[in-house]
Amino acid sequence: NREVNDSIPHAISWFFSNEKQGIILEDDCIPSDQFFTFCKGNIRKLYTKNFMLISGNRYSPANNNYNKIFYSYFFHGWGWATTKKNWKLFINYYREKKNINKVNIIFPKFNKNTTKLYWQNIFNIIMKRRLLSWDYMFQKFIFEKKKYSIIPNKNLVKNNGIDKLAQNTFKKNTLNSLEKNFKLKMISLSEEIVY
Repeated sequence: NREVNDSIPHAISWFFSNEKQGIILEDDCIPSDQFFTFCKGNIRKLYTKNFMLISGNRYSPANNNYNKIFYSYFFHGWGWATTKKNWKLFINYYREKKNINKVNIIFPKFNKNTTKLYWQNIFNIIMKRRLLSWDYMFQKFIFEKKKYSIIPNKNLVKNNGIDKLAQNTFKKNTLNSLEKNFKLKMISLSEEIVY
C-alpha cells in the first residue's frame, strides 16, 4: 500500500510506460467534451521546450479576462494532459531527494510578493516533512524549470468532490466554484502569458 505522494506518481509513471501522451483526471472530476478538444488542439505545444502541461481548469477571479486562454507558471491539476517526455523530466527530478530540500529556488516574476512568500512557506513545510505532496513538488519543478501550463478560458473539468468528506478541498469559493464556468460555447485561441 503506497502513500499518496508515491502512489499517484507511480500510477502516472506506469501509464506513461505504455503511452506517449495522455490525460490525468482525479476520480471525482468530471470533464466536459470540450476538455478533450482543448487537449487535442494544444498537445503539439507540449513537444516544445517551454510547455509542461495542458490544464482543464482556470482558477481565476471572476473579473479576469475570460476571452483568452493563457500560459501560466501554475499547475491547475483537477484534469490535465502531458507527454511521456515531460513526465519523465519531472519524475527524475522528484526522485532526487536534494530537490525536496532545496528551498531557495529562483521563482518566476510574480505579480504579488505574497505569492512568492506563500510558495516559500509550502516548500519549507515539505522540506520539514510535515506535508507529503507530489503535486506541490510538481509545482516546484514548474517554477524551477520555468515551464508553462496552458490554461483554458473557462473551467473544462468539474470537481464533484468538494465537500466535508474531501481529502483537501472542503469548501467551494470563487476560484473553485465551477458551475458558472462549466458550459462553454466556444474556446478562444488567443493567448497571453500570465504569471
